[in-house]
Amino acid sequence: MATPGNHDRRAVRRTVDLPVAGLCGGRLVRSPAVPIPAHVVVYDIGADTWQASGDRVSVSAAEEQAWADARRAYFDTLSRGLEQLHRAHGGRQAEVRLPGGYGWRRGWRIQWRWPGWRRRAAERSRRAQVAFLDRATAAEAAYRPVRERIERCIVETRLAEERRLDELRRQLVEQHLDSLGILRSVAEGPVWAAARRKHRYVVYRVDVAPSQPVPDGAPEPLETARLVASLVMPRVGRGQRWITWDRAACDAVERECAAKGRCVSFGQWWDAVSATRGRTERAGGTWVTRAPDDRPAPDDRPARDDRPRAHGHYHSYSGTIPTSGTF
Repeated sequence: MATPGNHDRRAVRRTVDLPVAGLCGGRLVRSPAVPIPAHVVVYDIGADTWQASGDRVSVSAAEEQAWADARRAYFDTLSRGLEQLHRAHGGRQAEVRLPGGYGWRRGWRIQWRWPGWRRRAAERSRRAQVAFLDRATAAEAAYRPVRERIERCIVETRLAEERRLDELRRQLVEQHLDSLGILRSVAEGPVWAAARRKHRYVVYRVDVAPSQPVPDGAPEPLETARLVASLVMPRVGRGQRWITWDRAACDAVERECAAKGRCVSFGQWWDAVSATRGRTERAGGTWVTRAPDDRPAPDDRPARDDRPRAHGHYHSYSGTIPTSGTF
């Protein structure tokens, strides 16, 4: 995120090869005492778009222009040095345009092979390489502070982004805790009770008239926290486990949540306050909480295919096996 007065850009680290061998050809005589670098490292600064690569940096317009000028001066110095190195090795003319490359305009001067020509060519190549190395070293010294500044900006921008994300996560956690506290304040007190009805359990509220009659002798009402701790999904049918919530109780919870500024459904409320692994979903006009390993009901299973199955044996062949002249 850009600081005031700056804007976000993308810095792409780029390695540019120096075409020394390509420009000098076979006339280049390498010398261990003259370590010419094979490449240089620069940073390209571009727009910060969704498809842009590189590291994000926060930079002002004036500093970005200074970086671009330093990069251009770096490449211009290296390009002129490479052209001079090419001419020192007998090249007539070559136009170097880093970081793009180089282009030929003329050929090579004739190299007369008088006695001692190899020694003289090696010495001439060494002096040309020393001159180019001095020029490249000076250009590198001029651009190095810019490169180090860009790298520091990358680190600073990354740290600022991490601090911003940490603050955002902290705010989200606080909002979640505040919202969770409000949701837990809904249906306070011992208002819940569970009753067995045929093949399932029904949970209802004692302070709200249930939508269906409940059996006599209901257990002692429980608070929401105790209900969460004691609520165990019984096994019903073929291994299924679920709990049906009374429709009137669900509607009362949703109304209380809306009155406290949290427009959530009953399933969302229960998942937030209980943090159980089961899933609460609508079924038959009310809410049902199913166990994680709940299997489909027997009526929902596909019908068994009554078609005959092969059992590994071969059927007999009743036709006539040809003996001769029929293949």
